[in-house]
This record gives sequence, C-alpha cells and structure tokens, in this order.
Amino acid sequence: MDQRKLTNEDVKAFLLNAYFGDVTAPLYTAANSAYLDLNRTIEYKRAQGVTEEKKATMRQTCVEAIKAHILDLSNYGFFDKEMFDSWHSKLCEAICQKYNDAGIHFHYGQAQKWVNMTMKYLSVIDSSKTGFCFECLHVPIDSIVFDLAYKEFGLDRPANRWSRMTKEEYFDYQESLRSKIKENTGLAPLLWEFRSWNR
Repeated sequence: MDQRKLTNEDVKAFLLNAYFGDVTAPLYTAANSAYLDLNRTIEYKRAQGVTEEKKATMRQTCVEAIKAHILDLSNYGFFDKEMFDSWHSKLCEAICQKYNDAGIHFHYGQAQKWVNMTMKYLSVIDSSKTGFCFECLHVPIDSIVFDLAYKEFGLDRPANRWSRMTKEEYFDYQESLRSKIKENTGLAPLLWEFRSWNR
C-alpha cells in the first residue's frame, strides 16, 4: 500500500475524531456524546438549586452507570432479545432514579435516548463492543424516527412526544417498530435506523 495516499482508515479516523473527539475510551465517549442528544429536554429550570456543577455531577454519575452496565452486559454468556430488554429497562430506570432522587424530573423517554444513542455511537466507534448484541439493540426513539416509521410502515406515533414517553409507551412502540422492521426489511432494528438516516 502506498503510504502517501489517503486511505479509508485515514478518513474514518478523521471523521471519528472530528465528531466525537477522543475515541480512545469508547464507552465514556459514547455515553458522554449521547447525553448531548437529550440534554436540552431536561427540565433543570423547574428544579430547585440546580447549579452547573450539579448538572455536571449528575451527567458523570449516569455516564459511569451506563459504562458499568455495558461492561456487565458484555459478560453475559447466552444472549437474546428478552435479556437485552431486561438489561435496557433496568438501566433506564436507574438513570431516571438518579435524576429524580436529585429533584430533577426525568422521563423514561429521555433515558431510552441516552442508552440507545450510547449503543449506536459505540457501534460506530468500536463495533467489537456491541457486535455480540447488535441484533437486539433498540432504535433510539425521537421525532425523526416517528416520521420515518410512519412514512415507511404507517406506524402511528405514541400520545406523548419522545422525551416524555412512559416505560409502557416506549416498549409498546419499540416492539411495534421491531415487528414492522423485521416483516418489511428483515434487518436488525438499529441497522434499519442507520440506513434510514443515510438515505
């Protein structure tokens, strides 16, 4: 190979660093980046005495929790959709609990976005960290996905906007979306989402 020519690896490395910054700690980078996809929906102003320091502490506490849960997930032997859903539910509830205990109302819809975007980013930064469970990964639910799923499958939106979805609304919608993706495309849910974004 001619070392004087730009390669696909050069391009990939540049794009990863330009988008994510330091990717030498993929779990941390993915979870931290995913926070930025939902932080504008957090109702900090409605809570009492939430300083910038407290926001940063809450963020890092949850990033550490997400990292620990992902490491735990990678230690599982046998793996299937039900196991992943159970793991996902426990992690989302733990994130909600941490914020709610701090007096900051946090919805399941926000937690799913944080967890699902972390797994999506991790798949991009280092696919070896999610390859064993990629088929089970959830689609990060937001208004763009609502539009895509309605246009492609005729799947109606839930009553609440994505950031205010309850656990029940979230899982009902995610399961309906999974079914539609499988019967219409045969793709893994997150692969459908990746390709839908790239159209």
